[in-house]
Amino acid sequence: MNKHDVVMRVRAIVKDPIDAINRKDAATDLYLQEQGSENATIQRLAEDIMMVFASKWRNVNDSETDQLKQMRATIKKVTTEIIPQAKRIVAFYDDCYQKSYYFSDNNAGYNAKKKFIRSVTLADEVYADLMTLESPLESGSEKQKIYQSFNLLIALQEVLDDIEADINYQHEYEVSGIEVIGDRKVFVDRVLLNLKENIVNHAFSTKSFLNKHIWEKKVMVKISQDKAFCVISISNNGEKFEGSLNNIFEYGYCYGEKKHNGIGMHSAREHMRAMGGDLEFKTASADDYSVCHIIKIPK
Repeated sequence: MNKHDVVMRVRAIVKDPIDAINRKDAATDLYLQEQGSENATIQRLAEDIMMVFASKWRNVNDSETDQLKQMRATIKKVTTEIIPQAKRIVAFYDDCYQKSYYFSDNNAGYNAKKKFIRSVTLADEVYADLMTLESPLESGSEKQKIYQSFNLLIALQEVLDDIEADINYQHEYEVSGIEVIGDRKVFVDRVLLNLKENIVNHAFSTKSFLNKHIWEKKVMVKISQDKAFCVISISNNGEKFEGSLNNIFEYGYCYGEKKHNGIGMHSAREHMRAMGGDLEFKTASADDYSVCHIIKIPK
């Protein structure tokens, strides 16, 4: 679960920025002239890092002792090799984002620069989490719980606005002041990012949705509250879910065209329950949206 939950942020600091700058019309001619060779090197390095995280870190047919040895060997590689490589990549982004003339004056250029800045901002936090991959963060240790009050809408927008879709926050002004209680880092990194990945991969990356325009992909966010809790429903009009609702939160359960490892939804609910909340998943209602994630978090 720790590996799964950190890989999305590893990608955000090493690979998403280089992919964004290499999109059509994102980079200026000056960037290509001055950084063309280094751009290619960073691209290869980022892909190599992501291959490590995409690979299996253990052979499930081996003994538990051998599996532990295999995982610890890879964790050692992460701390001694991968982190220094990631730091080199982030240093490149840090140097580039300060040169505004590298980024085209259009949406592609703006998006690339935003991802460069996000990489630099997020990097130290990701390095720290990579250094503690063996830590049982889901154990509920009181020392690891950092409960605080935080603005719910800002946390939601921090993650969901990165989805390439038409994101609509119902009654946005009215809910903009709502505060909730919990571990903000866990809520963002281990709940919202998992839900975002679920939406991107299973709702909007299937054959029938992959080539649709952004405005054809819709996400609706609604927030309601009672005396103790806020309830956030995140609906999308993507691919319909026809798997088992009873098994959706089981560790390892996979469904759909883009099957992954079946950890994300399980992890997200585990962490919501540890914060005194919950997570539900429902299929289509009477409107245009096909599935809905429902988060319940203490106010």
